[in-house]
Amino acid sequence: MSYCEKCKRLEMIPFSQEDINHALENGGLFTKSLDHGDHMLSLKIDCNGSVRRETVFQR
Repeated sequence: MSYCEKCKRLEMIPFSQEDINHALENGGLFTKSLDHGDHMLSLKIDCNGSVRRETVFQR
């Protein structure tokens, strides 16, 4: 789950085994970006599925 501080949206993060494998091969993290309309939420996720960093980018 992720929580966006800007728009207060709570949502599930879709990721696959391929994402986890990529994390294991590349330093332990993978990135997912979620479109929230007027901004993007970028997430750094570890190979256990835990969000390690959330960053909001304005459009």
